[in-house]
Amino acid sequence: MKLIATSDNPSNAKCYNYEFITAEAQCELMEEFFPNLQQYCTIDRLQYWVGQSNIWGPRKRKTTNGQTKYGRHLWIVCKEMKELLVESTDSISAYWDHLKNEVSFITIGYARKSLTKENVASGTRHL
Repeated sequence: MKLIATSDNPSNAKCYNYEFITAEAQCELMEEFFPNLQQYCTIDRLQYWVGQSNIWGPRKRKTTNGQTKYGRHLWIVCKEMKELLVESTDSISAYWDHLKNEVSFITIGYARKSLTKENVASGTRHL
């Protein structure tokens, strides 16, 4: 996600535009790379994940014409550069195809096993 937008000044005005991006616009930005994103999460869920990861900084409030919008001030990659990024992310479409083919597959979390002095067979037996 840091490839398409960043909250830090990249010091390269030729490749980035500084904009206030609403939650809906952030979702549209992500859909360029994940075309089926709305099938898997809502805009609110995406905002929750982005907020928890703090990858694009805190959410801000902006009032325009009496309407309050929530979003983030981000440096967005220019359209010409985005096209290069989309071409280099072919594995993303393969990932979505894999998920579509696995009907009984759902991600519910992950397991983490700390390093201990037990042998590998004993450690993996509990997973």
